[in-house]
Amino acid sequence: MLIFGFAFGLGMWVTDTNFHQLFGMMGLTSKPQGVEVTPPSIPEPTVPPRKTPTPIPHRYAPAGVYFLLQRVKLTTDSGIEAFPAGTQVQEVSKQATTCHIRIRDGLEMDIPIQQLTNDLDVAALLKKQDQLSRQQVAKIMAREQALWKAQQTPTPGMVSVSQQVTNAPMPTPNPLDKGSYNQDFNVAHPPRIIYHP
Repeated sequence: MLIFGFAFGLGMWVTDTNFHQLFGMMGLTSKPQGVEVTPPSIPEPTVPPRKTPTPIPHRYAPAGVYFLLQRVKLTTDSGIEAFPAGTQVQEVSKQATTCHIRIRDGLEMDIPIQQLTNDLDVAALLKKQDQLSRQQVAKIMAREQALWKAQQTPTPGMVSVSQQVTNAPMPTPNPLDKGSYNQDFNVAHPPRIIYHP
């Protein structure tokens, strides 16, 4: 049996075994007669039911309209053209693993079906990613161009390498630069006289 008591202003659970230890210090030797206190009932914690997320409905393009999932390059008569992910294409014909598509008038090609989607939300995300990457490239190019222009602008007193070459004085010829001194330059030598004893 449990008795709920307050000792020294603190709420405590008091059992038969620790009653004498706890209240014996206060001069109480036995439990009050006729008083039975039952512990308050603790309600079971209720777990709210898990809410299943409502699926976001996908929006799909009309039949025959697809979007590129990745960048595609196409060689034409005028050169190579690249089409970014998210570009809308029209289905011309479909086989088991490939689809013949029209990108625009006069440009058609075969492409694996795995590189196409008809989900409008995915296409919008791909277009946004392409636009962000183009903006980042434009920022990098602008920063590089500004750096290049700053390097090209001469500062006062600074001479470029091309100006140094054209303004350099011509070296004066050195009279000692005649080659090796032990070479014969059409000089007649006197005959050698050899003595044999």
